[in-house]
Amino acid sequence: MKLPVWLVILLGIFAVASGLLLLAAIFLSQSWDLQGQATAYHVVDGNTLVLEADGRQIRMDLAFVDTPPPDSYHGQKAVEFLKKKVQQFNQKGNDDHFYYLKKTENGYVGQILYGRPAESLNDEMIREGLARVVIPDGEWTDITINSYLSAQKEARRLKRGIWAHKGYVTKDGFDPEIGRKILQDHEAAERRARQKAEARKRKQIEEEKAYHRQIKQALDKVKQKDERIAFIRYEEDPSKRGKSSYTIFVKVYVKEQAWADMTNSQKLSLVATSYKSIQESLEGLKYTRDGLAAYVEYYSDTAGDLVAREKLIHLRGSKWLILR
Repeated sequence: MKLPVWLVILLGIFAVASGLLLLAAIFLSQSWDLQGQATAYHVVDGNTLVLEADGRQIRMDLAFVDTPPPDSYHGQKAVEFLKKKVQQFNQKGNDDHFYYLKKTENGYVGQILYGRPAESLNDEMIREGLARVVIPDGEWTDITINSYLSAQKEARRLKRGIWAHKGYVTKDGFDPEIGRKILQDHEAAERRARQKAEARKRKQIEEEKAYHRQIKQALDKVKQKDERIAFIRYEEDPSKRGKSSYTIFVKVYVKEQAWADMTNSQKLSLVATSYKSIQESLEGLKYTRDGLAAYVEYYSDTAGDLVAREKLIHLRGSKWLILR
């Protein structure tokens, strides 16, 4: 049964509101020894931060968060996640983050809220499968404990992160043998991905060389047919390949003395013949269009001569106009 739009919207608002109320209840129900806003955060490992507040540095463990060792695959993922978050927190003008700390025998353990609407950094790490839940020392309300256990249950059900590997998460932490196997598998996968990328790049380079070889060979054949042509150059825009606007820009350089000795009729014949040969020789290539494979211009081979730099002939519509 398809629900009315208004009911879907209402249910969505209720779900968001419920989540925010639960989050508010968690933080309001707990007592905190320190709370406030840090001026900067620094990552120690996947579940430890150093925050700067009120002119001092405070080392804090993220409450309920236990991540794999930093040298493991998922440990590295947890560190990367925290570094991205910390980078956002440390941006100038970002004041949507707050810490809540409890004093323990070993220092401080706490939680961080950020964003609008507020989210729990600790909860997000559990929910994303970056860490398992470990209840820290001290007094914690049932609502706080159950919220983290619920987040872990969801991550486990969906096999996110650390929960994707059977037996990896144990009651005491993480199985080191399985952890090594996970890291080896991911390193092997990354190697294969790099090798495939390198192979694709090599193939692209070879295809590029082959394409330009074909163009050069086609134009060389045109030149060889008429000794009055000194040489032929071309340019093309790779970004336009495969598009209707793609064309090869060809410049035919005619021997200056030969051009001077020709009658207008001979000039037109040279141009018409070579133009047709260029179009036909390039039409069969991978990216060119039938009928207009190239835009062709004719110049004198006397490159240093200012007059010779101007076009010898100009195509207007379907007619060639001799310029000199």
